[in-house]
Amino acid sequence: MQAGQTANAKVTGRGTMTEVGQPSFYDAGVLVGAYTAVLAFYLGGIALVARLRDPLRGRRDRQLPRPDEPRAAGTVIDVRAEASSARTSAALRLRLQVAGLLVGSPVLVPFLWPYSVPYGLAGALIGLGLPWLMRRRSGRLARICLTWPVVERPLRAGAAFALAAAFILIGLVMFLAYAAQVANPRMRSDAVDEETAQAVVFLGGVGAMAAGSGLWHIAQRLAAVRAQTLMRTDPRPPVLYLRSFGDDRLRLRVATYGPAAFVERLTPRRLAPFEQVIARHLAHVGPVIAVNRPGTRLAPMGAARETLSDAEWQRAIDGLIERASWIVVCAAPQTVPPGFAWELGRLAGQRWRKTLFVLPPVPDSEMRERWEGFAAVLGQAAASTAVPLRPLPVDPADALATLVQPDGSWIAITSDRRDEWSYKNALQAATEKVESDAVESGRAGPG
Repeated sequence: MQAGQTANAKVTGRGTMTEVGQPSFYDAGVLVGAYTAVLAFYLGGIALVARLRDPLRGRRDRQLPRPDEPRAAGTVIDVRAEASSARTSAALRLRLQVAGLLVGSPVLVPFLWPYSVPYGLAGALIGLGLPWLMRRRSGRLARICLTWPVVERPLRAGAAFALAAAFILIGLVMFLAYAAQVANPRMRSDAVDEETAQAVVFLGGVGAMAAGSGLWHIAQRLAAVRAQTLMRTDPRPPVLYLRSFGDDRLRLRVATYGPAAFVERLTPRRLAPFEQVIARHLAHVGPVIAVNRPGTRLAPMGAARETLSDAEWQRAIDGLIERASWIVVCAAPQTVPPGFAWELGRLAGQRWRKTLFVLPPVPDSEMRERWEGFAAVLGQAAASTAVPLRPLPVDPADALATLVQPDGSWIAITSDRRDEWSYKNALQAATEKVESDAVESGRAGPG
C-alpha cells in the first residue's frame, strides 16, 4: 500500500475501510492536529462568549494620573506592575499546559501504544511539572484550604462532582471522536450520512460540556459549608464580608488559569460571582463568612454563609464585627438598603482600621454614580466621629480597593484593569499595607 495507509486493511460490504494493521505516523500526526484544532476552536469559542457577556468588555485600559498631578489628600498604591507580572506568569503557565497537551497528545491515539507513552510522559512534565515549579519558585504556590474536607452535604456534593466530571470528560471524548471522524477517513461509517453523524457528535460534546458545567456549579453550592461550621473548623479570626444583597448578582470574568480543577477549566463557565473571587483570594487571611439573603435555601458560591432571623441579625453582626480580623465591604452598591447602612454605621471610628472597601466590577460611569451615593452614606456614618471623611485621592473608576486612615483620608489601590489579577494584587497590597503600618506603630494588626 501507499504511505499513509495501513499495512493491512479490509473493505466492508459498503466499501468503508476499517483498520486492522498499524497506520503510519503521518496518520497519527493528522489525527493529533485535528484534536488540537477542535479543542482550540472550543476553548476560543467559550472565551469569545465570555468576553461578549463581560459587563466590562467596553472598558479600555486606563491611563492613571501621574504622580505630579494635583489630587486630594491621601495615599495611592498602584498595582499595575504586580498585576501585569501575575497575568504574564499565568499566561506562560497556560501556554506550557497547551504545549504539554500537544506533546502528549499522541498517547490519545490507541494504535500508537506503547510507542507513544514517552510522549505522554514528556507532555505531563511540560504541562504539569513546569507550571508547578514556576508557582513554587515564585512563592505563589496555591495553599490548600484547611476546610476542604468539611462539606455540609458530602454524599450529594460528591455525587454531583463525580457526575459533573463524567459529563465533562464525555464531552471531551466526543470532541476527540469528532476530530477523528474529520481527520481519518477509515474511522468514518457509511451507515449514516457522514456530515449528520459529525454534527451529532460535535453537538453532543457541547451539550455534555454544558451539562457538566451546570452540575459542577450545583456541586460547589452543595459543598458550601455554613459559617458556624467553618469557624469551628478553622480557629483563625474570620474575615467578615458585608454587602448589599443586590450585589450578589455581580459577575467577574475569571482568569483562564484561575480554576484549580482541570475539568473546571474545560467548562463553558467563564464568569464567576464577584464574591467568590474575593473569598478565594482572602482565604489565606482567615475563613471568609457572610450572611445569607433571607429565604435562601442553597447558598451561592463565595463566602461561607449563615442565615439569621430578623430578631437576631443585628446582635449577630455586632458579634462578628468584634471577632473578625478583617471586614471586607463590597462598596458602592446601586442603592444602600437600611440594613446595610446600619452595618456601615457600626464600622465608623476605630473599626475602620480593619475595614477594606472593595469597589465592584462595573463600568466607569456607573462606578462614579455608585460611589457618589455611597460616599454620602459614609459621610453620615462618620458624622458620629470626631474625624470627617475626605474625598478619594483618585477617580473612583480607577480604584479597586480603599482603606480609611486615622485622619479621615483614604488609601486608594488602583490599576488599569478590573480583572481577577488586578483584584488579587489589590487585596494583597491592602493586607500588606495595614500589617506594615501596624508593625511600625507598635500595635498588633488585624489577623
